[in-house]
Amino acid sequence: MPEVVIRSQEPVKACTACHMASGMGHPQSGHLAGLPVDYFIAQMADFKSGARKDSAKWMNKFAVVISDQEVRQAAEYFAVLKPKPGWFKVIESDTVPRSYIGESRLRLRAQDGGEEPLGERLVVLAMNEEHAISKHPYSGFEVWAPIGSVARGKELSSTGAGKTLACNICHGADLNGMGNIPRIRGIDPTYVVRQLYDFQTGNRAGPLSAQMKPVVDRLSETDMADIAAYLASLEP
Repeated sequence: MPEVVIRSQEPVKACTACHMASGMGHPQSGHLAGLPVDYFIAQMADFKSGARKDSAKWMNKFAVVISDQEVRQAAEYFAVLKPKPGWFKVIESDTVPRSYIGESRLRLRAQDGGEEPLGERLVVLAMNEEHAISKHPYSGFEVWAPIGSVARGKELSSTGAGKTLACNICHGADLNGMGNIPRIRGIDPTYVVRQLYDFQTGNRAGPLSAQMKPVVDRLSETDMADIAAYLASLEP
């Protein structure tokens, strides 16, 4: 494991501090396992130039000072990792356990229990909170989604439903990626919605982002959530 992946050297945090040694990441950080090397390097270049903006600003700060050699070392390490099956369990429901943003910026179940209406939200909760807080590399998440989300997301993803383009045009027939285009099946729904929204608003504006503009232009936030729920329901 390269030094930049496992060891923090100020001002750069070790990759594993947020994305974990497995590269599976958490809702607040995103996945890296199995990303194509060239795609990884291109994203770091976009963070460095500011074409891609991290809402927490961390990746933009890290990308400015990390060396090209370290970027490639990290990219090559994560590229060979296999995504973990069973990482997400999608639960369609009208209600969801009450929760709050707690340790490690994770959404945790309210200590006094209870449920609340889900509405049009996606709520991602750890299957095992103790494991998630300690960044256990094999402990996944529940995705609470509105009833019908997966079916609506499948329709949008596979046909475009008159609002977008089918995902398989670029991401491959099985959505496991193609060439320099990353896998999107079985990835974190919070990350998916955040990226689709950033493509739409221009917070992701690197060279590869132009391909996503016609995909996101007509999507509502509910559409984005439905697509994210569907992708999370697929095993990588």
